[in-house]
Amino acid sequence: MGAVDILIVYEALDTLRITLKNQATGEEKIVHASPEEARKDSFLKNEEGEEVENIDQQPLTEWIVNNYKNFGANLEFITNK
Repeated sequence: MGAVDILIVYEALDTLRITLKNQATGEEKIVHASPEEARKDSFLKNEEGEEVENIDQQPLTEWIVNNYKNFGANLEFITNK
């Protein structure tokens, strides 16, 4: 059992889970952003102004559905309907 027993997620959550890779160092970093933030040109630059590559992008809810069991949690979605 993990630290979280039940993970409650809003079904209309529009946050993206994005894996960025620094081509110079090979370092990968996972960030979370709205679709609007991810479309900005400045999004593909790190803190030092170096360009990074978007190597994976998916809705955060999709990632949670595929991975919540790895953390020993149960998953429940809420809606405003």
